[in-house]
Amino acid sequence: MKKSIVIILLGSALFGSCKKDKDPSRTELLQKGKWKLSQANFNGLVNLMDNMKDCQKDNFYTFNTDKTITVDEGAAKCSSSAEQTYKDGNWSLVNGDAQISISGNALGFGGTLTGDIVTLNSTTLQIKKDTTVSGFKGTANISFTNVQ
Repeated sequence: MKKSIVIILLGSALFGSCKKDKDPSRTELLQKGKWKLSQANFNGLVNLMDNMKDCQKDNFYTFNTDKTITVDEGAAKCSSSAEQTYKDGNWSLVNGDAQISISGNALGFGGTLTGDIVTLNSTTLQIKKDTTVSGFKGTANISFTNVQ
């Protein structure tokens, strides 16, 4: 009987100490690695990246712990005299971490973009924003890929 109790207690201690790793928060996911714009469209029809210069399409974005955004110009710099990396813009999670707000020129649009987070995991950030483009109401879909 004592042997059984000892085995049960040891088993409980062993299994009790095996905790599931805590899933990273949305903030932690954003702050890990570099993000590259992979898609931007309006209503799924208009490719918004067509309006971007090639030197903007290869940029990487880092969401810093101080809520700033660092831009890495990638292989193609828009100006040979431009710094390779620089801080440009701010970010925050809002509405219970359901939305992301990005301000500044970091993504090339200026102003502030606040959109719904559709997907956020270790590899993908997808944002949806109901907006008006050239007088047409619709939805902008913006996706980033984490390149670590």
